[in-house]
Amino acid sequence: MRGVGLESGDVDLAVGYFEEFDGSTHCQVLFEEHYTGMVRAGHPTIHDSLSFEQFHRTPHLVYQPSGGGHGSQENFVDRAFWQAGVERRVAVRLGHAVGISAMVSHTDLL
Repeated sequence: MRGVGLESGDVDLAVGYFEEFDGSTHCQVLFEEHYTGMVRAGHPTIHDSLSFEQFHRTPHLVYQPSGGGHGSQENFVDRAFWQAGVERRVAVRLGHAVGISAMVSHTDLL
């Protein structure tokens, strides 16, 4: 993101997820988020822990709303798979949270 609005004074504060921030404005990390994967109870291959290999092999359900920094974060995950030489197995992408728990609890998706 270019800090043009901030530099001109049209914008006083920008809060969000920015991969790149150019300009002479001050940038500060406010917090860090940690993401969690979940599977249904009784999953056939994933039990108390999740190995790197299981993460790669298991088809994913991805929550990807249109707003916020989710798209940038998904790009980061996709790049990590690409750099590891592994194709990401996304079975479902959802743009809203409705139905996620039901889909996970009734499928073998991660």
